[in-house]
Amino acid sequence: AAADGARFVALPECFVGKYGVARFPEHAESLDATDDESGCGVLAAAARRHGVTTTGGVIERADGRLWNSMPVFGPDGALVTNYRKVHLSRVLGITSESDVLEAGEATTAYDVDDFRVGAACCFDLRFPEWLRRYGPRGARPAD
Repeated sequence: AAADGARFVALPECFVGKYGVARFPEHAESLDATDDESGCGVLAAAARRHGVTTTGGVIERADGRLWNSMPVFGPDGALVTNYRKVHLSRVLGITSESDVLEAGEATTAYDVDDFRVGAACCFDLRFPEWLRRYGPRGARPAD
């Protein structure tokens, strides 16, 4: 993507391992993980190697708790910010992310060059009132 001029590369929710509530604990990682097997390590290395901003969904482990998170790494490979999914999904009778994950509490906006990005993950998109919070922070819908 960077070879074609991309400045921002986004990977999907839980791109490391397979998605599944029961699997979240085994795939959880610290945001400062740097190994090639961790999502954060892959994102940071790709950002640094290609001079782009990267993000992707990982299961974050911090203080003995788990979040569905989207860390953002700048072109130097350093962590810029992190978004923790606010609206955890629930499929009645099948699975509920809140069985193992904590919900995030805040919007997260950041800059990629001259473009302001507002983070949201999966089920968050079903709550337009939540997304409207990004307007006053300078984020605009993408075409």
